[in-house]
Amino acid sequence: MPIQMMSPLAFMGVPTKLSFTIEPHITREIFFDDRIWQEYWISESCEMTVTGSPIDDCMIWLCGGGAKGRQAGGNRGGGGGGGGFIAKYEGSLSSSTITVGAGGTSGAGGASSVVMEETTVLAEGGKQGEGTSSGGTGGSGGGAGSTLAGGVGNGQGETTIPFGDTDNFTDYWCPGGGAGGCAIRYYQSGATTVFHGGNGGSNGSSGSSATYVNSAGGIGGDTGGGNGGGCDDSIRSATAGTAGSTYGAGGGGGGGYFTDVPGETAMTMSSGDGYQGIVIIRVVRP
Repeated sequence: MPIQMMSPLAFMGVPTKLSFTIEPHITREIFFDDRIWQEYWISESCEMTVTGSPIDDCMIWLCGGGAKGRQAGGNRGGGGGGGGFIAKYEGSLSSSTITVGAGGTSGAGGASSVVMEETTVLAEGGKQGEGTSSGGTGGSGGGAGSTLAGGVGNGQGETTIPFGDTDNFTDYWCPGGGAGGCAIRYYQSGATTVFHGGNGGSNGSSGSSATYVNSAGGIGGDTGGGNGGGCDDSIRSATAGTAGSTYGAGGGGGGGYFTDVPGETAMTMSSGDGYQGIVIIRVVRP
């Protein structure tokens, strides 16, 4: 079903009990579980007011911001950032403070939350890996940048399609970032060791491990995880990781070129930022 942009909180003439201090990014009506729902995509922190008594039939899906990938360093490509963790809620809805987690620009992503008087729904931001080449944990995990040290980032293990609703959503969110690839050139032996960065996880899966295939960066998870930077050892050059580009996406790790050959310069490239989280609220149409 295509996304329908509507005027502020107007659902085909049907009244709504909700109001927001910042207008939702998207409002639409959808059919799910044999009922018609009013759906609000909230991409900025705000206050939400429920007029009158609490709404009984409500569903909430939210994710934190994705983590920034790791910069390359220490003969290792940078690990991919973890996608934002997800959280779900079903029950009554009352006036709330809504926080939308920011994408990580220097580390972990920010947490998203819906805080009601008696209930708090919280989704943490994705994490960076603990070491240079480690993938970060999250809704989906980041890839690993080396086989020498640092593991993959673990995913949450459940679908990252909002509400598990494949009729109204087509993309996986909260993907992990791909890890950076790297090459290590040794003067004494003349040998070059390469690591292909691991791919980011998708739909709740963990990231993948680095391999010895080549020095390319790992691919970001579906849909929109940042790609890992790579290295072209034939020209002694490396590239940076790219930013995540969909809700909760982790950033890609940086690529690296490492050398002890006299006259050559090592390159430790930067990583991509994570992408912000989101809060989605559904209420049954009156």
